[in-house]
Parts: sequence; structure tokens; C-alpha cells
Amino acid sequence: EEYAVGRMSINELAAVKRYMGTKDQQAEAELKSTDELDLPSLSAQYKLFEIDHCGSSKIFLVYNSIKPDIEPNIWLYNEDNNIKWYKLADNFTKYFRMMLVHLGLPFWQHCTAGLPLKTWIEQIYYLVGPHLLPNTIKYTDSVASNLWKDGPPNIIDPAIFRGRDNKQRNSRKK
Repeated sequence: EEYAVGRMSINELAAVKRYMGTKDQQAEAELKSTDELDLPSLSAQYKLFEIDHCGSSKIFLVYNSIKPDIEPNIWLYNEDNNIKWYKLADNFTKYFRMMLVHLGLPFWQHCTAGLPLKTWIEQIYYLVGPHLLPNTIKYTDSVASNLWKDGPPNIIDPAIFRGRDNKQRNSRKK
């Protein structure tokens, strides 16, 4: 298994296709009670478009046919659990921002949904973005937190944005 760290992707518009599921899944969705109207299903009420995948899970842009005035939501569909649907974002813009915040780490959608991560992926999160893990230890006053509480602010030196022209001119003057 290889997963790229820092890879942020969404299917190309030409590659986005409507997901219908199998006939058995559709029949099962139609027979289920509609107690939970907010959860999408493979019934005709919802139009599902796969915009990405996350391991064996799929990420869908979900349109509700009955309520067309509602903006489409982003959902994670995980067949491995009893609870199959996890809402990731209220709209595509929020999903895109979440993707940027999670730095393209593998399985960031699972992390957001609160699903368990593999150990090696969790270690990458601890290394790159421990604040992104929902189950991290809450910091208390310790040596590490006291060191950074009154630490210097991050300051960017504007000299790094100057072009090479200045350096070349200085070398010619000498």
C-alpha cells in the first residue's frame, strides 16, 4: 500500500459520474424506512456523484431531488461499517477548504468523520499535523506548552522574496 503525503485530489469534471449502486442496493434503499431523511441513500430521491475515494470508501457530492433548493452536501460512504454515511461538509467550498487544511494527508476524510486510522497514518498525523487528530491528548501546562506560550511570533523576512537582480548587482560592485 502506498499513499502520497501532500496529495490533494478531486476527480476531474469529465471523470465525475453518477453513482447508482447495484439493483439490490437500490431496492434495499427503497424498502428502508425514511426515518432519517437527512441521510442519503441509493434511492431515486438522491443523486450521488463520486468526486473522490479514500481507501475503500467513496466521497460523494449528494443532491436531494425532493429538496432542490438545498445546496448539495459532501458525504463519505463507508461499506466497512454498519453506519455507512458520514457527513463531511455542507457544501463543496467547505469540503475544498477542509482538504487544504488537512494538507493532503492520506485518509483525511476518515479522520474528519471520526473513523479509526491505521497506525502508520496516525503517526504521520502526529508528525505533520497533530492538531488535526480528533482524539489527541488535550494539552495541559507542561514544559513544552510553557516554552511556546511566550515565544517569539513567526516573522517572515521580506528579503527572501527579492529577486536575484539585487544579488547580481552587489557582486558586480565589488
